[in-house]
Amino acid sequence: MFLHFLPWVLERGAPTVTEDMPLLDAYSLLPLRQIDFLPVVRDSRIVGMIIGKQLLNLLHRGRKFGYEALITMRVGDIMIRDVPRVGQESSLAELLELLIRSGLGNACIVDEDGKIVGVVSFRDIIRYMTRFNINTGITLREVSSKAVTINPDATLEELVSIMYANYVRRVVVTGLIEWPAIVDDRSIFEYMFTLQGLMTLKEKPGEFFSTRVENLPLAEPLIVDGDIDVSWAWATVYKSPAECILLKEAGAWRIVTPWDLVVKPYLLGVCASLRGFFNDYRVNNVK
Repeated sequence: MFLHFLPWVLERGAPTVTEDMPLLDAYSLLPLRQIDFLPVVRDSRIVGMIIGKQLLNLLHRGRKFGYEALITMRVGDIMIRDVPRVGQESSLAELLELLIRSGLGNACIVDEDGKIVGVVSFRDIIRYMTRFNINTGITLREVSSKAVTINPDATLEELVSIMYANYVRRVVVTGLIEWPAIVDDRSIFEYMFTLQGLMTLKEKPGEFFSTRVENLPLAEPLIVDGDIDVSWAWATVYKSPAECILLKEAGAWRIVTPWDLVVKPYLLGVCASLRGFFNDYRVNNVK
């Protein structure tokens, strides 16, 4: 289903966290579930969320100021309290406007009484859009952006700094023997939340941040022609472990992310059928 209704979240074992949960314990759920956000629940109600970008920011600051605070922090110390939310009768256009304003990739769905009944992400939107035969006339090249790159022998410290400075989740690793690879925030979390990774971070942070990028879990991206319509990528992007698409244009790498595949076609608005799709379909119709 498009909406992950809260009872389903609680009863089927999808991850939720509480305000008093140790922060690192909460974030250790991200690589296990291959997600980038966690709802914070109090008395079966969502009262906030934490996202992977927050941990990257803490790692960046902690490298300079120490990790004592990070190790002792609780979820409630950093959770986003002003959670983006839309009504069940909202259009997909209204949902996208909210996501663009918030800068987040997730929002909560509320009923007429303001009670939160579910959460939605770009993954859900793209999965829903694949059900419709929409030729947008918008190419992957048009929604792509210049990829941020890094060498495989760069350190984890350099990677975190690059992600922080460029406000990106994914970086292209060039200079490998075969094809380029993707290193992302989940690569860092997957490495960090091993027993060895956590112990090294706590006891020898210098050694932790000296880890080379090539020793992190890397993902293979899809590499395609830039003239392909974005609607093809809706059905394809999440089949790639890297959850992104690369284009080689004029000798340089360009990247297309799930955000690009939804928000940029919406903002371009050059396709009448696509404009109608975003404006006509309601959140509660997406099932």
